[in-house]
Amino acid sequence: MRSPGTNPVPQVHTEYRADIDGLRAIAILAVLAFHVAPKRVTGGFVGVDIFFVISGFLISSLLIVALKKGVFSYSDFYVRRIRRIFPALIVVFVFTLLAGWLLLLPDEYRQLGKHVVAGSLFTSNLVLWSEAGYFDAASALKPLLHLWSLGIEEQFYIAWPLILALIWRRSSARSGWIAAGALASLLVCWILAQREPAAAFYLPVARFWQLLVGALLAVAASQRTSYLSEAVLRRPWVSHACAWVGAALIVEAIFAVDSQSSLPWHRAVVPTVGTALLIAAGPQAHVNKRVLSTKIAVFIGLISYPLYLWHWPLLSFLAIVDPPGPTAAYKVAAVLIALLLAIGTYFLIEKPVRSPPYTRVAWLVSGSALCLLAGIAVVAESGFARQRGPWGVRNTPSRFEPAQMQTAACVHEYARLFRPALISARDFCIEARPGRPDVVVVGDSHANRLFDGLRNLDTSEAYINLGRGSCIPFLGFDGAWADTGEPLVCESTMRSILEGSARMGANMVILHGFFTRAYGGGLRLGDRGGIGAQARSTLELLSKSRVRTLVVLDVPVLPFEPSTCVARPAIRSIVRVPCSFPRRIWDAQSESINSELRAAAAGLENVSFFDPASALCDERVCHAEHNGELLYLDTHHLSPAGAAMVGAQLLTASGVSHASR
Repeated sequence: MRSPGTNPVPQVHTEYRADIDGLRAIAILAVLAFHVAPKRVTGGFVGVDIFFVISGFLISSLLIVALKKGVFSYSDFYVRRIRRIFPALIVVFVFTLLAGWLLLLPDEYRQLGKHVVAGSLFTSNLVLWSEAGYFDAASALKPLLHLWSLGIEEQFYIAWPLILALIWRRSSARSGWIAAGALASLLVCWILAQREPAAAFYLPVARFWQLLVGALLAVAASQRTSYLSEAVLRRPWVSHACAWVGAALIVEAIFAVDSQSSLPWHRAVVPTVGTALLIAAGPQAHVNKRVLSTKIAVFIGLISYPLYLWHWPLLSFLAIVDPPGPTAAYKVAAVLIALLLAIGTYFLIEKPVRSPPYTRVAWLVSGSALCLLAGIAVVAESGFARQRGPWGVRNTPSRFEPAQMQTAACVHEYARLFRPALISARDFCIEARPGRPDVVVVGDSHANRLFDGLRNLDTSEAYINLGRGSCIPFLGFDGAWADTGEPLVCESTMRSILEGSARMGANMVILHGFFTRAYGGGLRLGDRGGIGAQARSTLELLSKSRVRTLVVLDVPVLPFEPSTCVARPAIRSIVRVPCSFPRRIWDAQSESINSELRAAAAGLENVSFFDPASALCDERVCHAEHNGELLYLDTHHLSPAGAAMVGAQLLTASGVSHASR
């Protein structure tokens, strides 16, 4: 007699198709290739789209068999899901928490704890969506980023078994209902892709159509004796053609699609249709039988789930501890280690858990709950900074994320300046104190860091910060991000802010931005003239209003990550000493732009300049650390200590605090 909680669920099987495991192999290999060589396998990320269709097909097929036999049970369904998903996932959670303890800085470890919590609750996609935006950390620095797809699947399977059971029992138009749901989800995906691409990527409702395509195939197959109609079966070439076309679409998606392709028509529809055609072609189609059903393809498909779980944490930890980015050789080594771990996980953990005598589901749920609690503890203890130190510096670097983007009073008074509207995730509108501002700090996120330093040092002036992330405070500046092509939407807002600053009666306007990136290739600029012409028109506008204008040149950009100056727990000997770089490097990098800016002010009254390098550099080197405190959060955003150092020098050299006297 079995103990309670160890009884197997009723065995529900569908006809095994080796080619489906081969298709899984194609999906996981595409993902791995993309993460190792993204410039060569530009669309390898569509492997996840392939997984979605396969999952919808297989799970729906099992549900339909259970419904036909009259043994469908929601609890039995989830017992199977827990035994399938939890074992490998728990092991990966434990590994990442232990590796994070040894390798991550406090802010990095705190974020990992947050993602463990999200992964345990299968809400990773929603948490990552909430983090997406201008100030988000790079994807390579999130070891559990890949769990977003698992979150979407499990959110789908919360309701899908019950919906399918209802459709199955109450309606004869089963395929019609499912097709309508898929089209509705695809429409949502298309609409969101135009308005908010991150939502189209992460929100489940924008992804369900891919799972429903698989479900539609399962329903169609269940209503006849084969995957294709009798008319088609009398013409086998049709099956072969479906498979070849499907394979061609998948190959085209993997190698021709890239991250800038429009969603959903190219980036998601092509691999989804290709996968559907391969599944519909059946196991006897040439491609399915002779390629996808080979022993090596089937084996890789069988370990695809643990391989997917293992590969990204290893690659992510590599990227974190080696900020310039690991070489291709290191990435390949990480993937090979992931392969070995996946094989071990499959044979030593997954198969025993899913085979008699069955592991208690309560144990698996308890293991997941313990990971959840561990993640909560990491977040609550701020990454256990005190317990895992010393770090070699008093302030460890953290991801740049402004404590405040807008204040209610500023938005009420100046929201009209932002065009076409205030963007809460990118726009700065902050008043240090109510009333008419004495000093207006205009620019991008660099200006925001300077503003924080000034307002904390100088309480005698009323400071206000107006600007938009990635937007240089010059008339005519606009363009797009170089990597995504997404428009910056700078010109109209900056023109409005600058004209408003000239009229609002302030004593001084400070202009500051990431000039070397804007004009040095980091952004795709619109054809509106160079930095000299844009700076000149801006300074002329402000000079005519007789407001004092201070142009703050770029802060020195570090050629290394400040995190390399911090002693990580497991590799304390690998620390950058000294935490600085030769000043001549920065002087050469900034000389041309600084000269153009100074030349743009020729002959104009009330215009002066301040160079942050006077505070951050001496004659020989530029410092990223001073008296045990890091001066940078990343390679170009100042830390509070760095902003205070630059702010103090600026107040002394430029007389900002005396502007109203």
